[in-house]
Amino acid sequence: AVVILAAATACATHVSQAVDDATLAANVRTAILNDPTIGSQRIDVAVHAGVVTLSGTVSSPADQQRAVELARGVSGVVDVKSTLQTSGQATQASVRIRSGATPSAIRAVGISWTRV
Repeated sequence: AVVILAAATACATHVSQAVDDATLAANVRTAILNDPTIGSQRIDVAVHAGVVTLSGTVSSPADQQRAVELARGVSGVVDVKSTLQTSGQATQASVRIRSGATPSAIRAVGISWTRV
């Protein structure tokens, strides 16, 4: 009977954690959606064990900070991690390189390139 009770308690704790995480995610999403500054931006919310992870794209670094502040303000949130990107952060950039620049010199500064 003790083994069954321990297993049932562990299962109930796991289910309770999942419900709490789902509730926290909904509350964080609601806080973000209701904010006039960032509510219309694409921000995804994931929660595990009370830790909120924000991902997606926002307009500015200030909007990133606002999203983190809103998430931290939700009751029950343990920590907030952000992988939010700003729409101005380019993953690739087109750059005109003056003639004579060597491929090794270009790579040395961390630019990926193709000749056109």
